[in-house]
Amino acid sequence: MCVQVYFVMLNFLLAIIVDAFSEVKEQTQEGAHVPIELLHLFKDKWQSLRNALNSKYISDSKVGGIDIRCVSLSNSSQRKLYPS
Repeated sequence: MCVQVYFVMLNFLLAIIVDAFSEVKEQTQEGAHVPIELLHLFKDKWQSLRNALNSKYISDSKVGGIDIRCVSLSNSSQRKLYPS
């Protein structure tokens, strides 16, 4: 009797594990695959490295700290930028 209860409980546990595995497998098939995600990651890192080496590059943290106000001059087509 004890062995039968053990196998029934083991069957419940395996059913839960298989169900969770099938849900995760379905979710991962819908998304991008690992090599594609790695390609995007390396592309983004390479772009940020290239931009960091460019002398005209301003990082996002520096841009976030600058408060730029546009002031209209008498000629509406001309504008000056004044950092605060």
